Amino acid sequence: MKVRVDNEYTDGHKASVERTVDDVEEPGPGVDEGELYELFSELYDSLLDDIGDGHGASRPDLGRATKMTILSANNPALVDESYEWFDAPSAKRSPGMTRDQ
Repeated sequence: MKVRVDNEYTDGHKASVERTVDDVEEPGPGVDEGELYELFSELYDSLLDDIGDGHGASRPDLGRATKMTILSANNPALVDESYEWFDAPSAKRSPGMTRDQ
């Protein structure tokens, strides 16, 4: 599966990377919202250390929005599916995750 990850930081910096992922199992045909959520959670965990350009590594004060989009997959229903995560440095909880409509 090939994915694109777009990051935008609160200081205006933007960066995109494309990665091929082989260690995450794709759901089969008829994928539902729960399976998509699980898939994107696994993709995020798999790619967490390799989804940025290092811009925010030394700036814990920066907030970040991350959008992950599936560019190619064995299951054609997954292509163009995407999720967004929002990480605010002042948040008291884990970053949120919403389905991009």
